[in-house]
Amino acid sequence: MSDFDARVKALVAAQDGAGMAALAAEATSKKERKAVKRGVYLLKQRGVDVPETAPVGPAPGASLGPATLPVLMGPPEPDAGRLFTLALAEGSSVLVLEAYFQMPEGLDRLQGSKSTRGEYLPWAQRMCAGAAAQRVRVDGGMLRRKLWEIRSCVRDDRLGPDVDVELAKKVASGLTEVPHPALSLSLGGARVLTMGDLRQRQWALKALLHEAPQNELRAKAGERGGSAIVGVDSAMARAAADWAEQWGHERIRETALDLASYAAAVSDKDAALTFREASKDPERLIVDYVLHLFG
Repeated sequence: MSDFDARVKALVAAQDGAGMAALAAEATSKKERKAVKRGVYLLKQRGVDVPETAPVGPAPGASLGPATLPVLMGPPEPDAGRLFTLALAEGSSVLVLEAYFQMPEGLDRLQGSKSTRGEYLPWAQRMCAGAAAQRVRVDGGMLRRKLWEIRSCVRDDRLGPDVDVELAKKVASGLTEVPHPALSLSLGGARVLTMGDLRQRQWALKALLHEAPQNELRAKAGERGGSAIVGVDSAMARAAADWAEQWGHERIRETALDLASYAAAVSDKDAALTFREASKDPERLIVDYVLHLFG
């Protein structure tokens, strides 16, 4: 049962006509509208009044394709910190979004500002220029993928204190999941790196640095000594697997694919391939990282 279907079922059980009317306004697909229609029918059969709702037009993101304006990404930061600049054309103006994802919140910060194409393009170019570049330009398909991730964070209430919630709901409304652009990167000739290789890159493992669980693992290693660390079946490896479970495999996967996109943007095809392959087994990525870190 989907999350949307579960919400319909809960409203029917609670005999909440007003809630069903509000949910109807969120329905953006044929399947969701059908679920609401059945929910309304069941409520009316039980004598519950369901307020009429005005027909809803296409959601803001319903027909959104790849970005036509540059999508920028900042260097990875601890706790799966990933900063994206997303620009949405709105007539003659541009809505510039700064979206910062971080664990455990999910969407830790989201703010928007108005600009114009003539202002945004040179700014984006400056942000990506030279040795002091603060951003890299990533695939335009990242626009829709990150708006979808924003919607997921709103749905799951994984929001930090600096999120403009109304803005998040507006820009991500109607979006469905699309494949991550890292999955279609052309990486012929690249090789998969070891954790030691990745550690030589200043940025590559930074996003996996997560102080709270790693402090616990450090204490465990101190208590049990070297025997706690050796091998994939060791106490340390099992603790790392538990950490991965708590973090969430899908969230680790998203982080790994974002890192692959960043690597491709800085012309590091080996790192891009490594993180893309790692996204297939998120638990193994965290376990290998922990064993390397403490081994």
